[in-house]
Amino acid sequence: MQPGEYHVYISLTGCNAVPAPSGLLVSNITNNSTTLNWNSQNGLFYTVDFKPTGSTVWMNEVKNTTTGSITLSNLKPGTNYDWRVSTNCTATPATNYVLSNFTTGFNIPAIRN
Repeated sequence: MQPGEYHVYISLTGCNAVPAPSGLLVSNITNNSTTLNWNSQNGLFYTVDFKPTGSTVWMNEVKNTTTGSITLSNLKPGTNYDWRVSTNCTATPATNYVLSNFTTGFNIPAIRN
């Protein structure tokens, strides 16, 4: 090395710049279930949590999935829910959550004559 000459070495471990999840969509809503969808990318992991709107306690539905869709079941009819997805580059959940919400259907009793 010559005077005034510098060499910089950078070692990168893990990944720090994963994109936030996108394309959140709810489908197949029934009285007690729904399907949550988002755009997934190869090589990334996703964590999904949900809770009744107004609750402060998130329930983890899945950690480290590589797919862009899961189905929630055993939900309460006519209830508003919040859900969130984070993108992770390793099996360790990140905190880059994107939030959305949905409402389950209502049980309507059959009318009999």
